Amino acid sequence: MLEETVDARLTRFVWLRQFEAGSDWAAANRLLDRLAWLQDLPLTVDLLAGVPATRVSSLRRQGERHFADGMRDVPERRRLAILAVCVVEWQSALADAVVETHDRIVGQLYRSAERLCDAKVADAKTATRDTLKSFAEVTSIPAYLHSPECKPVLRRGFSFSGRGTLQA
Repeated sequence: MLEETVDARLTRFVWLRQFEAGSDWAAANRLLDRLAWLQDLPLTVDLLAGVPATRVSSLRRQGERHFADGMRDVPERRRLAILAVCVVEWQSALADAVVETHDRIVGQLYRSAERLCDAKVADAKTATRDTLKSFAEVTSIPAYLHSPECKPVLRRGFSFSGRGTLQA
């Protein structure tokens, strides 16, 4: 982890600790790559059993403070303890970052779908309102035909002499 490089410029140690939650699938995949790499390390489940939480915190802070060169100068037992704590802590933090990234992506999709749905509902309301207005206009014609103003015209009859010029 201290010797291996990523992208020919960063050591794996530095690459693993440089992460944050993202907002797209590319960021989620980068986080999952780091998490998969850490999960492939042969560590036991009870690695930190019996180690006080304050000691774990102290070792994690030391690991985050040092670069690979600085870690190589630390005595081997201490270096292994720092690396083991960092791996366990980073796995937890990466899992949280993956979940947060997923939540952000789902939230973006939900808001986008909600906007689309609202637009479709608004269009449907407009179409429904227009249809109802048309029905109201059509149904008002028979009411007009039965009104007192129209009765004299109906008694006289209609003249269709201008039938050829009528337009809809």
